[in-house]
Amino acid sequence: MKTFLLIISTVFAAANFATAQTVPNIVGTWDGTHENTDPANSAFGVTNPFVFDVTSEVGTNISGDFEWLSGQSAGCPTDPCTTTWSGTINSAGQISIVGEYGDDYMASLVGTLNDGTFTGTFSGPNDGNIRGYGVWEVTSAPEISAASAASALTLLLGGLLVIGGRKRQRSLRGSPI
Repeated sequence: MKTFLLIISTVFAAANFATAQTVPNIVGTWDGTHENTDPANSAFGVTNPFVFDVTSEVGTNISGDFEWLSGQSAGCPTDPCTTTWSGTINSAGQISIVGEYGDDYMASLVGTLNDGTFTGTFSGPNDGNIRGYGVWEVTSAPEISAASAASALTLLLGGLLVIGGRKRQRSLRGSPI
């Protein structure tokens, strides 16, 4: 019986590990735009720049905030205009989140994570703060990878050693023996 339980728990642990390994890590800052496409909304056709900030990802659960860059000029009561959200991401890169005012946001990761873009839709609640629906798109802010940083550091140090070696050779040639 103990062996059977050990086998079952190992299978579940391996399945959980495999699932955790396949979910893309999207923690970071994503720049983008948000456009209202609801003709009944006073903001119809308005495209606002915003930042999609993913501050936490634990398994498939994600959370963060939106920073609306249009701020008070677009009627936002706070400056900077920031709203929080929470949701999930699956192994295919599809996200589903709900903002603090009840707005639902759906999106999918397009391309690879290094040059990734999320595109999706949003819909506001009928009786909520801001009714309407529309589209949003964000792109990951460029970041340097650990491998690229190590390569750059190696090239820099190698170049400094070559320059230092040449200066030393010149000073040795010019000195009397």
